[in-house]
Amino acid sequence: MACTGQLRVELRTISGRLLACVQASAEEKAGTLQQRIFHTMADLEPGEIAGRLSLVHGLHALPENSRLGDCSVSKCEEGDPSNLSLILVCAAPSGLACRLKDLGMADIAESVFQKEHELSARTQPQAAALAAALPDVKRMQVVAWLAQSCKAVELRSSIFYGAVLTLDRYLAAEQTEQDDLLELALAAVCTEIKLEESGDFFRDEWQTILLRLSRGQTPLSDILKAEAKILTRLNFEVGVPTTLGFLEGLAMRLTRPDGSFEDKQTALRVGLARLLLEIALYDVRLQYGYLPAILAAGALGVSLFAVGPTQPAENHRFDECARLQSEHDALLDDLSSYCPWTPERETSLQHCQQQFLETWKELKLRHGFLSRLYANTAQYHAHRCAAELRGVKLMPAELLDLCPHVASRHFSAMHFPARTGS
Repeated sequence: MACTGQLRVELRTISGRLLACVQASAEEKAGTLQQRIFHTMADLEPGEIAGRLSLVHGLHALPENSRLGDCSVSKCEEGDPSNLSLILVCAAPSGLACRLKDLGMADIAESVFQKEHELSARTQPQAAALAAALPDVKRMQVVAWLAQSCKAVELRSSIFYGAVLTLDRYLAAEQTEQDDLLELALAAVCTEIKLEESGDFFRDEWQTILLRLSRGQTPLSDILKAEAKILTRLNFEVGVPTTLGFLEGLAMRLTRPDGSFEDKQTALRVGLARLLLEIALYDVRLQYGYLPAILAAGALGVSLFAVGPTQPAENHRFDECARLQSEHDALLDDLSSYCPWTPERETSLQHCQQQFLETWKELKLRHGFLSRLYANTAQYHAHRCAAELRGVKLMPAELLDLCPHVASRHFSAMHFPARTGS
């Protein structure tokens, strides 16, 4: 019988050592309790909470969205708290970390993933501050110029994403005149070029690239002065991981070790996720309304709903729903590698996916500046997706024809099966 009162929760190690004892509501979710308990534990031995952790009751790990009251407990009466004993266990590395096993990095991968996400989340600008600093339309124009310019000179997408993030962080922190936006945008690109891993390639070319981007209208000295302003205001904390980097990490499950696609479905899924993630850059409330890894997972989740599962298909509706659920669970497992301590992670991801779906539908139906941007961006990613798939012909139209309404039906079937009759 499910408990509806208060619980006295004991958390122990496998050896039986008591780690914490707290009061909790039967309505509290396991993920929220886990987050709350870990903040109170100061006496753990070094390495005792390393890796991915789970709360176990009996022989079963508790899902993050499960109610504590649904555990099998005795003497659960109002005013008479029940005792609930949970065990803290260190789970095996996630599928994402295991992808790096051949490189000998599986043991440290999740620590690196979490540090990267912690840095990105800590430095992420506030959407409200950025919206107050610059009108939405003007910022869209700046982002669109950066996108077109970086693609025109064939700079990597990582430079474009990094430049947008660096510029947004500066604009949210420093009052700026709109006449200075071009210099600041070029300065952000300048910084990201210098931080690019293939530094040898750009060492003799970055000045030429900047002059091409500015079309000779902005002296290099002015760009470097603007760069110094940005670096000083941001305390030289640059090279922050972007949502694109998290998408590439979460998509490792769908690609070969060299980054190529195994089949048409995986190419379409990653291609659509890239498209949606780039479109999010134009909307500060979507781009900065979620943690970076959750935004990337949201785009990848919507692409799963639009393209369908990559596992072998059988002509049975329930089987398709089950396979969607299985692959979505795998995405959640990979997401936990980046932000294992985030409370209500699944709920946040669900809201993010819903917002992506609403935005996608509007862009496909409406006319205007942003819809034209979407159409151009979709064409770019459709051709890129087709070019990257080796050995299998993929027409760009196959990505362009993906439908947000199909994705919405799959989303609802998985998250709200009672409404859809699944």
